[in-house]
Amino acid sequence: MSTNSTTTNSAAQTAANVANAVKNEAAKRFGAEAAAKLVVGTIPAPQAAPQAKPEAEAKPEADEKPKRTRKTAAPMQEAKPEPKQEAKPEATAAPKQPEPLVSIPTETAEERAERMQKELQTTLQKLTKLQDLNKKRTKFIETLDLLTDAKQKLTAEEDFEAKTYKIDFCGGTEYRNDKLFSIANRVLLLDFVDFMQSKIQERVSSLEAQIIEV
Repeated sequence: MSTNSTTTNSAAQTAANVANAVKNEAAKRFGAEAAAKLVVGTIPAPQAAPQAKPEAEAKPEADEKPKRTRKTAAPMQEAKPEPKQEAKPEATAAPKQPEPLVSIPTETAEERAERMQKELQTTLQKLTKLQDLNKKRTKFIETLDLLTDAKQKLTAEEDFEAKTYKIDFCGGTEYRNDKLFSIANRVLLLDFVDFMQSKIQERVSSLEAQIIEV
C-alpha cells in the first residue's frame, strides 16, 4: 500500500473516534434517542486501491498497409461502328429559262401555193421512178419463173439433144431475122439457164435497193 492510502486511513479513524465521542456526549446530555438522530459527518472509509485499467487493445499498426488486391483488366468495349453519313443530295441545277421563241415569218397565199406545187412535183417524180423500177423488177421476176420451169423440164429429159427447148442464133436485118445456127444440147442448155438465173437475180437485187432509196 502506498503512503497516500496510509494517511487517508488514519484521518478516517480519527474522525470516527471524534464522532463516537460526540454521540456519547450527546447521549449523556440529551438522551439516547436524540443522540441516535444526530448525524455527524465522517470521512468515508478508504476505498480499495483502484484497479488497474486494462491494457488498451492492441491497435493495428498504422504502418501496416492493406493487402493489395489484383485488379482484373476491364473487358474491352467493342468498337461501335461509326454511323454512316447520309449522302447529301446533290444540288439541283437551276431550271433553264426557256429560250425566246423565234418568230417564224408567215408566208403569203402565193408562196404557200408555190411551195405545195414543188412538193407535189417532187412526189410525182418519185412515184414515176418507183413505177419504172418496179416494172423492170416485175419483168425480170417473170423471166426467172420461165427459166425455172425450163430447168425442171430439161432436167427431166434423158436424151443428149433436148426436144423441149433450143437456142437459136439469128442475124438480124431491117426486115427479117436470118437464123444462123441452133443449140439443142441439153447440158449446154442447163448451163445457159443457170447463168441467166444468176445474172437476173443480181439485177433484181439492184432494183430493189433502188426502190428502197427512193
